[in-house]
Amino acid sequence: MKSVVILLIAALLGFNIYQLIDRRDLEVSLSNNDATLEAHAEAVARPEREKAELLGEQNRRLENKVAELEKKLGDLKKETVAEASPDPLKENPMKAMAEMMENPAMKDMMVAQQKAQLDLFFKGLYEKLDLKPDELEHFKGLLTDLQMANVEAGMKLMGGNLSAPEREALLKKIKDDQDAAKNRIKEFLNDESDYAYYEFYSTTLNERMTTSGLSKSLTEKGIPLTVDQEESLVQLMYDERQQINYDFDYNDQNKFDPTTLTEESVARFLEQQNELQVNIANSAGQVLTPEQQEVFQQSQQQMRAMQEMGLKMARQLFKGGE
Repeated sequence: MKSVVILLIAALLGFNIYQLIDRRDLEVSLSNNDATLEAHAEAVARPEREKAELLGEQNRRLENKVAELEKKLGDLKKETVAEASPDPLKENPMKAMAEMMENPAMKDMMVAQQKAQLDLFFKGLYEKLDLKPDELEHFKGLLTDLQMANVEAGMKLMGGNLSAPEREALLKKIKDDQDAAKNRIKEFLNDESDYAYYEFYSTTLNERMTTSGLSKSLTEKGIPLTVDQEESLVQLMYDERQQINYDFDYNDQNKFDPTTLTEESVARFLEQQNELQVNIANSAGQVLTPEQQEVFQQSQQQMRAMQEMGLKMARQLFKGGE
């Protein structure tokens, strides 16, 4: 699910990348205008007749330049609206974004965005591993490689128009790329216990994000979670999730296949998520106080609503490519 949300955020950023490049030209032009205006001050000491002639000429040039810039800015706004509002009946945005990923500048921007996201998601893991600065940067690069494999795969799958053999080949390539990225991480950590913790941490990202949001809410209410409570709650939610035999499991981003998204599969997944939330609510009293548990149940309801919205949006995006 996280992978889908990240894709949607990236889409919003991606629509304006080319406009940003053109707007740099506008900024340069406006900077030049500032320099011209500064020249007005120098004319104060000149004879009145020369100053008036100079100001008149400069004003005419500025008026022409402003008109030119306003026209260019207006054209850019029109282009932005046209590009950011594609006809959903004619264009699948995920297909367009998959094609844009062939552009090195677009890919570099996406890599930077993913790396920033990972800094939020894996902060606890970084602290646990206690790596040296240069080792940490290398490790972040390995995590980013794995995440980019997930993102690019999701875009291609959601682009649609794949035959059955093409889809099977793509799914195999996705798994191969993910396995290769994980092997590089394992080789870098070079420690079975560290790698086992990394795997558990990455598998429980959904639970950790939920716990992080809950911790902030409880701190604001004056009933914060302890470190032990946070870890125990993550473990409890993970254990309960493992007890659900999902027909379609959209919790694991490494196994997320948007081609399976149908109204029926989404409805069934949400039904099983409701079952999971009931089980967690019944067990949370082992970790949380009654006051904390009340806030937690409210938080769970909000997370479920966000997850439902995200899946329905992903379903619509993929449907556009059918």
